[in-house]
Amino acid sequence: MKETKRKFIKIISLICIACISTTAIIGFIFSKKQIETRSINNYQQIAATNAEKISAWMGEKGAIVESVSRTLVIKNDFDIDLLRNYLTEMKKAFDDEVFCDLYFTYPDNKMACTNGFVPDGTIQFVQRPWYKKAVLSGEVHYESPYLDLDTKNYIVTVSKAIVVDGKLKGVLAADLYANQITSVMDSISLPKNSYAMLIDSNLGIVTHPNEKYLYRNGKYTKLDMFENQVYLPLMQLVKKPGDNYTWNLDYDNNKRIFFKAKVNSGDYYVIIGIDEKQWNREYYDLIRFYIGAMSLLSLIIGIINVNVFTKELIKPVHKAEVASKAKSQFLSSMSHEIRTPINAILGMNELILRESTSENITEYAENISTAGKTLLGLISDILDMSKIEAGKMAIENHPYSVEEIIEDIKNTHSTVAKAKGLSFFVNVDKRLPSSLYGDDLRIKEIFNNVISNAIKYTKEGSVTVNVGCEIISSETIKFFCSVTDTGIGIKEQDIAKITKAFERVDIAKNRYVEGTGLGMSIVSNLLALMDGKLEIKSKYGEGTEVYFSVLQKVIDATPIKVNKTGNKALFKPRYKNTIKAPGLNVLVVDDKEINCKILKKLLEPTEIKVDVALSGEEALEKCKEKKYHMIFMDHMMPGMDGIETLNCILENKELYRDNGSSTVIAITANAVKGAKEEYLEKGFSDYLSKPVDTRMLERIIIKHMPEDALEVIEEEQQ
Repeated sequence: MKETKRKFIKIISLICIACISTTAIIGFIFSKKQIETRSINNYQQIAATNAEKISAWMGEKGAIVESVSRTLVIKNDFDIDLLRNYLTEMKKAFDDEVFCDLYFTYPDNKMACTNGFVPDGTIQFVQRPWYKKAVLSGEVHYESPYLDLDTKNYIVTVSKAIVVDGKLKGVLAADLYANQITSVMDSISLPKNSYAMLIDSNLGIVTHPNEKYLYRNGKYTKLDMFENQVYLPLMQLVKKPGDNYTWNLDYDNNKRIFFKAKVNSGDYYVIIGIDEKQWNREYYDLIRFYIGAMSLLSLIIGIINVNVFTKELIKPVHKAEVASKAKSQFLSSMSHEIRTPINAILGMNELILRESTSENITEYAENISTAGKTLLGLISDILDMSKIEAGKMAIENHPYSVEEIIEDIKNTHSTVAKAKGLSFFVNVDKRLPSSLYGDDLRIKEIFNNVISNAIKYTKEGSVTVNVGCEIISSETIKFFCSVTDTGIGIKEQDIAKITKAFERVDIAKNRYVEGTGLGMSIVSNLLALMDGKLEIKSKYGEGTEVYFSVLQKVIDATPIKVNKTGNKALFKPRYKNTIKAPGLNVLVVDDKEINCKILKKLLEPTEIKVDVALSGEEALEKCKEKKYHMIFMDHMMPGMDGIETLNCILENKELYRDNGSSTVIAITANAVKGAKEEYLEKGFSDYLSKPVDTRMLERIIIKHMPEDALEVIEEEQQ
């Protein structure tokens, strides 16, 4: 009996040891793979993030050059003296610490420079890569940085060919101090004996930790210049688009794994080299861990297994949380980064529309306004879709005018339909109440998406909008609309697809149609949030009818007044201010001088006295010297940002608030869900998003300023 028991214990022990060993080996292999995957993803992300920083900086400057080039096309005046003066004025609006020079090179090699340089004819600038490549590509061209041997500053040239009526007028170029690029590369934090470098598409080394490999005597050191071709694996990595990393025995005989990331604005690559010992450090720790783990027998193995399985269960949840947070941060950043230049574009364009007396210039400006608002709409679609997916889209109900929605439909879409040669009809049920209770912004968004789709997919014929209601009770109606077009129609099997995000049906036939594929998906989701109904009927090749309805409470049952113009669009007149307030002092705070200029010009018809400050620190100094009734404060500013500046105002009552500087409006390009609530929580009096809408700007002033300080101009007087 005892012998049997001993054999049993021995067998059980052997089984335990076998289980422990097998578990340890499997765990080691699995963990080693996880560490390798995590490390690869981590360093790829570091390379990509810093490449994106450089790309964003370059893209921002390229956008300025592109913007100036368009003004030159409109200006169409290429006299060398006038052009030099014009470029000098344009340069003043930019950051002088970045813009070294702004110049225009004619096809005959003459040059108009903002720094006064006049070429003597010995240098053929038209043969330079920045000139030739800009002409060949027709796009903004980013040349590789070079080191100015006199100032020891890196310079990068951004250029754009100017073509008017098919004829090359010359090339606009900007020399930029590119120390921002080297700063990005220097700020990359890496393990010991590892480094980062920037190379161009010709394998030239722009930045490198070893100074003897930097730009010297007007030439780059290239990767293929090293003895024994030590950088051959790295050169092959750069040439293979699908590969992101490779091992390489480096110039100093240390083996490193190299990761690459392409800089999209400019033909460069961020390269990160991680020392082999640092790369394997976690593996060595892992080996020591498993040797210790195996000595603790089955109990420790059980704990380890529980821990591993628990981590594996939690990991998907953690990854989802991280991904969700990253997505929100990305959307907030993109909203700010994209809306900031759109604010400048639409703001300056609004001033052109106000001040231009030329029919041609006005027509060009109206086209810019339409395109800018279309771009803004695409951005809003993407943000709306993200908010819907995250469950953060809220319906905000309040009383609204039905007549305003109808007139907005006419004004918004009749011009677009007319431009395509389409007949556009809007038929309105005379029983519609004049005022309802609901989320008019979302209802208007549904109308606009459905009608825009109908116009986009109709080449000829008509688009008819029928707006009506069904009386449910004295307090409730079913507000409905049907949009019928004579367009290309939808195949029966594709009807269900069009309400899916990013889904485009019959792509081969519809490739000419612009759009994100989000419009009908947003319509479907918004109607679901409002307990609405969506129906789609279509005959392929003949046309489509889209019907939607929502229940709405009645505020004012007085029937809507159908405008005498019937189905013709009521075009909005040019802007005229609704208020005058010559006694008000306003301070605009924004680190972008062009944004300050735009807001100041937008307020000019109101006779409000406007001062500007280009930083939080400057704003505080101005508030000490002068009483301001209202402050418009940008959030994202270097140094002291808008929130920090506001806190100083709120905390130092005797210096600022007693001086009248207590009404502070957040003005920002951050337009994601919850932004307004966040700014109000921080202590701002209100919130205004970029691009700035003139009417909303005036409403903010009316809302927060005393009545006796304002002269309200009635619409009938305008």
